[in-house]
Amino acid sequence: MGDIQQIIVDGETIYLKKGFFGWNVVAPYKDETGKINWFNFIVGGWGSLIWMLFILLLLGTFYLAWREMANQAVACFSRNQTIIKNVVDYSSNINWNGIDLSSFN
Repeated sequence: MGDIQQIIVDGETIYLKKGFFGWNVVAPYKDETGKINWFNFIVGGWGSLIWMLFILLLLGTFYLAWREMANQAVACFSRNQTIIKNVVDYSSNINWNGIDLSSFN
């Protein structure tokens, strides 16, 4: 298995790999018999699974927040267009402080 060290503690096989910050526990995708451990192959072990779920949760939250802000912006723009349309439609009957607003149509 390359530069991975195998140690046995209380009957359990633990694999260690020396990295930049020292020794790390690794979860190889193949066991001693050569059989593929699909869980480790897909997600890289329990630690990697937890980090992957955390990152997916963050990305999902960011997406939902962005979608909500986009919906609010669209609603705001449609309300502004309705207000502007109503002001223009009703301005022919409006005098404000002596100013005839019908000239703005």
